[in-house]
Amino acid sequence: MKKTLYIVIAALLLFAVIFTAAGCTVVIVGNESGAQADSKAASEADASGSEVNPAVSSDVSDSQSGTEGSETESSVAEESSEPEKPSAPEAFTDEDAYYAYLDAAYKTNAFDDIHIFSISAQDMSITIPAVSADPTRNNVVTTTDAIYCGRHSDTVLFEMHETQNYSATDVYGDENNFYVKQGVSDYVTISRTDPRAASIQSLISEENTTIRLLPQEAFRNSSMKTENGITEITIKPAADILQESFTSMFDQYNTVFASLGAKDVNVEISSAEYTFVISKDGYITNVNSNMDMKMTMTIYSYSSEATVNADVKMEIVDPGKSYTIEFPDV
Repeated sequence: MKKTLYIVIAALLLFAVIFTAAGCTVVIVGNESGAQADSKAASEADASGSEVNPAVSSDVSDSQSGTEGSETESSVAEESSEPEKPSAPEAFTDEDAYYAYLDAAYKTNAFDDIHIFSISAQDMSITIPAVSADPTRNNVVTTTDAIYCGRHSDTVLFEMHETQNYSATDVYGDENNFYVKQGVSDYVTISRTDPRAASIQSLISEENTTIRLLPQEAFRNSSMKTENGITEITIKPAADILQESFTSMFDQYNTVFASLGAKDVNVEISSAEYTFVISKDGYITNVNSNMDMKMTMTIYSYSSEATVNADVKMEIVDPGKSYTIEFPDV
């Protein structure tokens, strides 16, 4: 029965790694780029009739220039003598926040190389009724420092250094193999075509090394502020919006969970909050998230239930920088 508990914990830890690698974001729903947004704004301006006919404007200006010239000069002189009033804080709409986020995500995702540093704290309460009615509490902190090269190619080269509480794992991937080292043990070479490499392949897929986009509905009642050129957007998406978006990601990892002996894996999201930080250059540099969820699964005919609070802080280091990976001499 202890083995069952260990497998549940292992599945949850794998789940934590998946969330960290994916940046706790969800599948793309919005597909309107910045250029499309600009085009949309221009169309709305045309429809509103706000454009002035140049010829009419010229005629009106000529007819009024003689009679209003002196009045205008006097008015300008009076206005210039008054102290300048401070401008009111700029008000942002949900649509502003969504398109600022969307444009920054597209711009960041265009890089072939990316360096991601993240810290994920998982607070878990696991119950296996057949073993005990009392829950088992686990708190796991995962730190991941990873560099991915050629993210848009068929073969992603990478290095990943990860710690979970008191354990450490180093993983490298070249064109043909993965090199895995756990703790003080030697590196183990695993071919990319080896079935054992499936879980690693999923973690380094382009889908999981890309800022996957939230739907526009997730930005309802969002907040957005800009200070010294740095923009910060905070959203609290409705649970049903995230649930629908996350379903495809959960399904993707069912085969990985099955390799641990887990089946009938189900995840229900109850609440979540995201904060995105956009640099002066328009790149997403930080994604922070906090999510509460319930996870159920069956391990060797034992049903189990876990409640999880996942707090993830992710930083994209030096956006746009190119990297060269030095592989271990194995």
